[in-house]
Amino acid sequence: MPQQAENRLTWQQCRQLSNTELLGIVLIVLSFALLPIGRVVEISTSIMAAGGLILISSKQSRLWLLNNKAAQFFSVLFALFWLPMLISLIGTETIKNSTGFSLKYLRFFLAGLYIVYSLKSSTARNLVLSAISITIALWLLDSVVQWLTGRDLLGHSYISSRLTGPFSHLTMPIILSLFLPMTLIFTNTRWPSYAFVTMLMLSVLIIFLAGSRASWIALTLYGLLYSAFIFIRSPKNPILMFVLLISGTLAIGMAGYKFDKGIKGRVDSASKLFSGDYDSMNKATSLRLPIWEVATKIAIDNPINGVGVKGFHDKYRGYAKADDPFKEIGASHPHLFILEVLVETGLIGVAGLLIVATLLYRLSRNNLYRWSRLQAGAAISLVITFFPLNAHTSLYGSLYSQIAWLITAIACAWLFETKQQEYQKS
Repeated sequence: MPQQAENRLTWQQCRQLSNTELLGIVLIVLSFALLPIGRVVEISTSIMAAGGLILISSKQSRLWLLNNKAAQFFSVLFALFWLPMLISLIGTETIKNSTGFSLKYLRFFLAGLYIVYSLKSSTARNLVLSAISITIALWLLDSVVQWLTGRDLLGHSYISSRLTGPFSHLTMPIILSLFLPMTLIFTNTRWPSYAFVTMLMLSVLIIFLAGSRASWIALTLYGLLYSAFIFIRSPKNPILMFVLLISGTLAIGMAGYKFDKGIKGRVDSASKLFSGDYDSMNKATSLRLPIWEVATKIAIDNPINGVGVKGFHDKYRGYAKADDPFKEIGASHPHLFILEVLVETGLIGVAGLLIVATLLYRLSRNNLYRWSRLQAGAAISLVITFFPLNAHTSLYGSLYSQIAWLITAIACAWLFETKQQEYQKS
């Protein structure tokens, strides 16, 4: 099968970037690299949002955005989430909070447009993914130090036997699960083989040690989708590489299960998910069954446009049973994307999510033999980002939104890159 010539970075190409392009690259990288610090990352996001506002205020850049396929696709994806949020304001009892949140949510759209515009050159795209890949490699090395010594280089220790790396919270596996489809493929095409294999194995190891079962599922989904892409595109290629990679991943998982109490406990707990016993199943889902029960009741009572974004917490106490462990404090979100959409934006929001899935499917089907491996990775990142059975955090939360729309904008810039070479079926 013909291979696409990969874009290579050269010092001469970097020197040809304008100051405006360099500023965009720096802001995009900072919006990723600053994630361990917390809300500080909002500074770079806010600057990019202001840049997006300037872009749509200028006729020349506005016309570019209107005619650019990456900007168009990003805008459609955002609209399919944001418009149901606006419609959910009708009749909501939390009109003030929901309205404020929905309006502030627009910053991710403006920042996304700025990102797409800033990544219109292959040099900029390569520089951003290079910087993000290096940042992830540093996080992984820092996590290894934490695993071996109990504390990372910044002094962060485990949180309840779960590895956190440079983060002071349990966010790292979520970020890794979204960005690995692109960064691992990127490093595979740009870095020496030993560096790529090391990063791959460390990524698998650290995600296992971080103890996020939702991220385990995301990692598995990535492996399945990318393997399917390779086999469909290259049915004649030997499968030895994939056998070795799968064997290596299984070996890491089995070793972790045997020697790490945290992994063993979470695997043993997850194995009881289909036991049929309520208490065992509740423990296997980290006590989420009562939350899902309440979410289902709220969704049934508010089927069309939900209770408004961020309305679930306020409604929780009124629907919870007397023995519900969260009755007094109220659960912050349903801990399942599809339920969160159904509860807070109703069937209208679910319809938006289904359209997103349909668009991604059609885009993938129509470009299967056109995309490079990196573009396939970008599409997989989008699938994982909006996978309806994600259960790690709130879909509409500021933290996940920050991560999700960042990777979405970067992925769109790669999916619709202007210079593509056609592939022919083998």
